[in-house]
Amino acid sequence: MYNITSRMKMCGENISEFDMLEKTLSTFHPENIILQQQYRAREFTSYSELMQILLVAEKNNQLVMLNHQLRPTGSVPFPEANVASSSHTKKPERERRRERRRVEVVDVEEKVMMVER
Repeated sequence: MYNITSRMKMCGENISEFDMLEKTLSTFHPENIILQQQYRAREFTSYSELMQILLVAEKNNQLVMLNHQLRPTGSVPFPEANVASSSHTKKPERERRRERRRVEVVDVEEKVMMVER
């Protein structure tokens, strides 16, 4: 964009910030029409502000893609780094027996009965 504007200035044409903003926003890919509308809604007044935001967004997208390539969706989660205890600790026999007992609710002819296993 700077190369084009500098050439046009050398030819005597004056390019405003608004023209540069419009040209940048109008060249968005059709798939990114929502992004274009969001950037228009922010009403940037200078081209450098828009470019700064676009460069940060591009860097963020690159970082997200890099992270996705390292750990694709559905892969094994990260191991816990600061786990102090194991979840497989032995419980006393008494607690294990309590966990085995289950209560089931059975609905028979609009009457609710409690059945113990």
